Amino acid sequence: MDAHARRVRPERVPLNRAETAILATLTEAGGDVVGHRELCRAAWGSYVARGERHRLKSAVHRLRRKLDEGLTIQSARGEGYRLIPTDSTTTPRSTPTNPMKEAS
Repeated sequence: MDAHARRVRPERVPLNRAETAILATLTEAGGDVVGHRELCRAAWGSYVARGERHRLKSAVHRLRRKLDEGLTIQSARGEGYRLIPTDSTTTPRSTPTNPMKEAS
C-alpha cells in the first residue's frame, strides 16, 4: 500500500486529501496508535475539539470502506486509531483433531 500514490495493492483508490493524509499518518506510525488530534492536524491542519472527532470518525469510516481486506483501521478507544496489516492468505485455524478419538 502506498498512501501517497493512493494505491492499495495494484489498484488506484480514489481518496480525498484528508483521507490520504490520515492513511499516510497511520502508515508512517507502523502499527502504533495515532491520536485523534494528530490525525485531525494531518488531515485538516488544526484540531478544534468540538466536532472534529465526528469529522475524523466519518473520514475513517470512508477509508475503511475503500481499503481492501489486507488492511484494517483499528480503533483504540479514547486514544485514536492504528493501521493493522492483515494477511489475507492465512485461513482460520481449524480445531485440532483428537488423536485418541481417531484411534478408537
